[in-house]
Amino acid sequence: PYGSVFNIGSNRSYSIEEIVNIVKDCYGYDQVDIRIDPNRLRPYDVEVLQCNSQKIQEATGWKPTVDINDGIQRTVRWYKENKRWPWEDMIPEV
Repeated sequence: PYGSVFNIGSNRSYSIEEIVNIVKDCYGYDQVDIRIDPNRLRPYDVEVLQCNSQKIQEATGWKPTVDINDGIQRTVRWYKENKRWPWEDMIPEV
């Protein structure tokens, strides 16, 4: 529908640790040290975000087909091949 907002995702939440471990594996690292800086935590931060894509599924029949592992692997492979994100070309050099 015109003017509607659709959330697109897997209907599942992932921890930072899960995401980092997938990226770590893509780069072949044995271990990555994750440190939480308590000074950066804010008292009202949302701890869990999870996309509900029911609205777009009902409107279009769309369903996620790429799991998080494959999506991150594809993204890392693309970055290794291209070495720049597309938006970096839009940032003027200083």
